[in-house]
Amino acid sequence: MKKILVFLISLLIPTLTLFVVNYIIITPLIIGDKCDLDQNELTKFDELFFEISSNTGYHPEPTTFNFILTAIIGCIIGSIIYKIRSR
Repeated sequence: MKKILVFLISLLIPTLTLFVVNYIIITPLIIGDKCDLDQNELTKFDELFFEISSNTGYHPEPTTFNFILTAIIGCIIGSIIYKIRSR
């Protein structure tokens, strides 16, 4: 039981940290001023990670793919940390 709890915590902490880093640091670096991109000027690569819609006031917001990829990378990092700590 303790091993499962440690594994889940090892997954949760890096994933949440990566979400915070993505939202606070990476997204503002890539997007910059959201009002400058109101004219749908995203490249095809940017469109994978950000969407512009009327729901967001035509400002770029992270897509579902962005959130899923961030969670997967966080879980991979967490499982690596768990394997290192459990040796």
